[in-house]
Amino acid sequence: ISPGPVSSAAVPPMRCSMCHGVAHYVGFGTLRFSSTEEAEFHRSLHRDVVVACVWCCAAIFAFCLVSAVPVYLAEHTQEDDPFHWAGADPRAIYFGSFAVSLATLAVIIAACLAYLFFGKLRCLNFEFVAIGACLETMVVCFFSNKFFACALLGVPPQEAWYNPFSVQGAEVIAILSIICVVIGACQACPIRTHLMWVVPFTGAIIYPVMVVASGTTMPDEFFRIALAMTILSALSHSGARRNEKQMRMKWRAIQDAAERDQVAQGLESMSWMSCDVVIRLGADKRVIESSARLRSFFGQCLQGHRLSEIMVEDDGEAYEMALQK
Repeated sequence: ISPGPVSSAAVPPMRCSMCHGVAHYVGFGTLRFSSTEEAEFHRSLHRDVVVACVWCCAAIFAFCLVSAVPVYLAEHTQEDDPFHWAGADPRAIYFGSFAVSLATLAVIIAACLAYLFFGKLRCLNFEFVAIGACLETMVVCFFSNKFFACALLGVPPQEAWYNPFSVQGAEVIAILSIICVVIGACQACPIRTHLMWVVPFTGAIIYPVMVVASGTTMPDEFFRIALAMTILSALSHSGARRNEKQMRMKWRAIQDAAERDQVAQGLESMSWMSCDVVIRLGADKRVIESSARLRSFFGQCLQGHRLSEIMVEDDGEAYEMALQK
């Protein structure tokens, strides 16, 4: 029994609708299977999503530690105006945002590890957990920024911080952090795009929202920065969609192969009930296995041979012609 051609149909046919066609072209059409198949596909991705969530959250956790701890030590130990968790202090917003982010990431990492190593929290949809972590991180990029924290309270940055810093550099770090979250989520996490779109969409609008709320140090470049982040978010979503198409095609091919194997096993079982021997042929029309019953019937091992080799000449030629039809 030779394997048939692998179906490349990974998605249901598109409706004959101009709007639906345009949606697929620009990357917003659905890729989902039917409800039953979609649930099975989701289960097949679950472990990969959890593993990706662990690595991404661990990377963000390390970045937050490196960013917050040295600044906290410098501000807490200075003699002129040491930092305390009291009053309308921009530093409280800055360090509080980092603290919330670190606590949230630690809980998510612990939940992922509990799922991977102990089989706990299986009822939890980690796609939503990963998306929530991305959204929370992008919001924290706004509040855990020295310039924006000062702008929210109307405090000059030079008066709030002990160590001088570049206000434009702080804004650039916030922009780069948002970009890293969008690219990392779309390219590293196998989250289905009908859920994932929230992350690049937020990445495209959060910087303009930040500027409206607290201003910017680069007003002349605001439009180009916002446009570049919008284009980057759209391209990231398109890449995530392409990756999902490939995953769905691979999953569909595996399912088709499994179904063919089940059909082949059923046919073989039925054949053994009605025939003296059953011979399995590979794609090259050669015998792929030779059981003791088969060797006893033919008096030799046929594995790797063509059946025409043990037939008389006329029967062998007729057999080969029949296989070619």
